[in-house]
Amino acid sequence: MFYLKSVGYLRDILLAYYLGSGIISNIYITIQQICISFNNIINEGPVTSSFIPIYKKSKNQKNIADLFYTYSFSLFIVIAITILIFLQIFCTNINDYLFSDIKKINTLLLLRVSFFYIFFNIFISLFTAVLNSNFKFIFPSMISSLTNIFSILIIINYYNNDEHILYILCISLVISSIFQILLYLIFFKETRPNISKVDNKLIVKYKFNELNKNFFNNLVSINLFNILILALYIFSIIININQSYLYFSLRIVFLPIFFIGITIFFVTLPYLNELKIKNEFDKINDLINFSFQLILITSMPIIIFTFIFSTEIINFLLERGKFNNNDTIIVSHYLKILIFSAPATILSKLLLNIIYLYNKNEMAMKITLIIIFLFLIITLIFSNYINDINLLIFLTIITWLQVALLFFNIRKLIHINFNFLNYFFIILFSSFLSIFLIYLLKIYILELNIVINSLLFLVIYFSLIMYNSSTQILVKKIIFKN
Repeated sequence: MFYLKSVGYLRDILLAYYLGSGIISNIYITIQQICISFNNIINEGPVTSSFIPIYKKSKNQKNIADLFYTYSFSLFIVIAITILIFLQIFCTNINDYLFSDIKKINTLLLLRVSFFYIFFNIFISLFTAVLNSNFKFIFPSMISSLTNIFSILIIINYYNNDEHILYILCISLVISSIFQILLYLIFFKETRPNISKVDNKLIVKYKFNELNKNFFNNLVSINLFNILILALYIFSIIININQSYLYFSLRIVFLPIFFIGITIFFVTLPYLNELKIKNEFDKINDLINFSFQLILITSMPIIIFTFIFSTEIINFLLERGKFNNNDTIIVSHYLKILIFSAPATILSKLLLNIIYLYNKNEMAMKITLIIIFLFLIITLIFSNYINDINLLIFLTIITWLQVALLFFNIRKLIHINFNFLNYFFIILFSSFLSIFLIYLLKIYILELNIVINSLLFLVIYFSLIMYNSSTQILVKKIIFKN
């Protein structure tokens, strides 16, 4: 996971350096984000949370698991073809909405090519889910970096050729996804569909019907943040927000979401389902409580540090080449707002795992649909009065609203066995004291760059929380047992 995201952020740094926040960068970012948002919606929702639990239950009987996977593979072929046909049919309309003012570049062709990336990544999502079910997490992360590596090489070699670089980048998205599929099929036989002889096919059909039912519930319920981000990109065009500014600020926000939220989501889901199969509910509760504590102790200091040092972070990461000081100021303002949506998104990943564990999918879907409907209605009604800052504040508020509603509806399923307020205030105090000490160092002794400051912040922060017995136990668990 760390390697994958590091390569992704290296691509973003080079994108800012060579292309800045101009029209070429905006076109590429818009197309890329539409494709990635679609893939995230499919991958994090129906594939992971619908397929993995049912597939793991079937693994006790290999033939049933093989046949169920083959049936699932056929379902995803139908879904992928349907999505591709739909996008190609309405591609002209999408292009007219997104790029109506751009005449010199064939954006319609760029969209048509890039939509095949969505098609192929649906299968990659399924293959990743199979490996995750077998606790093989490293290979999917490593292989996913191919797309970013291709993009890095193209940006470095073709940055002077404005029009051609767009075509090459979009084609590389498709080629990299095809290459990934081939690697999965070659090296992992469990990703290859296999028709097995099964004595009781009714069991498989029942599981397949369960997958169908959960697929569309989970498509909506787990993807609130991804759907809102997709809506944010599309709606931002109406009020003329620079797509590059929005993209770079969101990429920083995604750091804690990826390293904490997505990791907890993908890692705990298989374990929770395995414990449920064994009826070890005490261990389920222990794992849920540990995850809550882990989110608190890691996400809160990151959010506080990012908010206070947002300008320094953007300056260090992006301000070079075509990305100037004015770009840094605007992106840092966006980052100060959006970073507060990160803990809500991280918490929602854990809450949704609990919801799927106890088969409360429909409730989660209804809540998410209400939130999305509310976001769309308010933004459309007040579109003439909404500016970029108001829109980002509203997005942050609405992500927290989902967390509050989800927690309220499943509060009886969660037995918190630690002192939440005690943890919260210890972490809050330690975070602010760490920052205060860094500021004293900056004013009276030596001004350090953001990398040294962040490392120093982590050292001081973890030293402070180690003085409290309860947080000390948690830190030791994180370091020595996990």
